[in-house]
Amino acid sequence: MRSLGVGLTFSSPRPAACGQVVHAENVTVMEGETAEITCRLHSYDGSIVVIQNPNRQTLFFNGTRALKDDRFRLVSFTNQHVRVALSDARVEDEGGYFCQLYAEDTHHQVAVLTVLGKSNSLLHPHVLGSIHRGSCKLWRVNMMALRWTPFEMGN
Repeated sequence: MRSLGVGLTFSSPRPAACGQVVHAENVTVMEGETAEITCRLHSYDGSIVVIQNPNRQTLFFNGTRALKDDRFRLVSFTNQHVRVALSDARVEDEGGYFCQLYAEDTHHQVAVLTVLGKSNSLLHPHVLGSIHRGSCKLWRVNMMALRWTPFEMGN
């Protein structure tokens, strides 16, 4: 499992009555890998914590599974954090995952999941005289064209 996390901190414009804050970390993984989405809890007092996917469907409500997608698994739920694993991440899974803390004041943070797609094919070369032309199709990229001229040793 490989993931790159970059933390973002959100704090309410006014101080929270209980001093509770939620903090989420962005994650980037390759397609097919497992992504771990972490929501850190500060001064957590047992208030309700909800994790939602980019479509705002509730994945977990206080540690209880709400959405029946077996690829999501609750890794841990402690007074310091909630960690959810998404196995076999797909490009269509990417987006903002909402970490919400319902206390006297509501706090939320969005953890952005980025899934880097793999190319369906490598290179399809075409010979046009002395110029070779090729192209390949990548996820989220319409078309990438490559041009090169023959390399001659000694030049």
